[in-house]
Amino acid sequence: MAKVLITGGAAFIGSHLADELIANGYEVRVIDCLDPQVHGDSGAWPGYLSRKVERSFGDISVPEQVNRALRGVDVVVPFAAAVGVGQSMYRIQHYVRTNALGTAVLLETLTQKRTSRLIVASSMSVYGEGLYETRAGEPQEFVSRLAARLEEGQWDPIDSSGEALVPVPTPEDKPVSFQSIYAQFKYDQEKMCLLVGEAYRIPTTALRFFNAYGPRQTLSNPCCIYGAHQFGAEDQGWVAHFLIQALQNQPVTILGDGKQVRDLLYVSDLVRACLAAEREQHVVAGRAFNMGGGVANAASVMEVLLEISTIVGHRLTLLTAPWRFADQRYYISDTSRCERATGWQPAVGVLQGLRALYTWLKENEVGIEPHFEARGEEQRHRLARAR
Repeated sequence: MAKVLITGGAAFIGSHLADELIANGYEVRVIDCLDPQVHGDSGAWPGYLSRKVERSFGDISVPEQVNRALRGVDVVVPFAAAVGVGQSMYRIQHYVRTNALGTAVLLETLTQKRTSRLIVASSMSVYGEGLYETRAGEPQEFVSRLAARLEEGQWDPIDSSGEALVPVPTPEDKPVSFQSIYAQFKYDQEKMCLLVGEAYRIPTTALRFFNAYGPRQTLSNPCCIYGAHQFGAEDQGWVAHFLIQALQNQPVTILGDGKQVRDLLYVSDLVRACLAAEREQHVVAGRAFNMGGGVANAASVMEVLLEISTIVGHRLTLLTAPWRFADQRYYISDTSRCERATGWQPAVGVLQGLRALYTWLKENEVGIEPHFEARGEEQRHRLARAR
């Protein structure tokens, strides 16, 4: 069976993908620098990482370490990245070095290897706001919400005549629109991989992750649990944040009116999609695909909080805070392209996924405390920008 290299494979999604691949007969190697922001200061490999995984400690921006990790590999899945919409706007050098240089080093090394397949993790953040239509059914691909309307509590985007626009699922052919350094570089990474893949005849697929959640979301990463945008990157963990607050009887802060809508994708469904893409490379190569929960798993913030209240068995204390610029109103993935190409569909519903994540958080409560400390970094930068 093929050997797969997962860069950043010791973290949330990468470790779950390793489990899925091993269960399906693949050999797995991971390269990871064990970033303290993600894994803590111990420098130790996480206990949840399968013992069957071959481990390589290394930095993806160092050619010698990447070259060593690629030996004997058939499939490469680049998950290593600096993740976080808000953090990318003030740790710009770090994001450029990790996401741009790291990708360049990997691709340049791949041009000298015989790797047969490449599956790159992209992000929903490349779209900016989700897709809308007028009431007459005309697509509105570039939508923004004016600050003056938001300050008045007018949350929904409107057309030129003042009519509220109708949100619809976002397909892959929606034009991109970047609202952060992170989004810009995720798109650059996606295009770089597809370009090099075509030039060197390496079948390459880009998977645009939407709102992934589930066990092993790091509790010490400020951009993972409580980013400067409550809905930003695939790894920001806003669902986990709400569950942690409920678990510790802490109030939950809602930004705006709480009717923002996102589709949720449980991590086991996400890694099944990655496996489907690997198996169907002859169909999916050269294209980008949405990986989200779709309409069936879409929910507003208030709906998620209601489900959480049911799970924990008590009412939540809710606080409100002002809206934040560039937070999208509606964001639901259109996954029909992936479903047609691979036959994949999400299997875990929102309530089932929330219950599973809550159970994991309770069992790992010792790891929750750093979450509250980590929030301070993002909050300090938010305050600095507000001054």
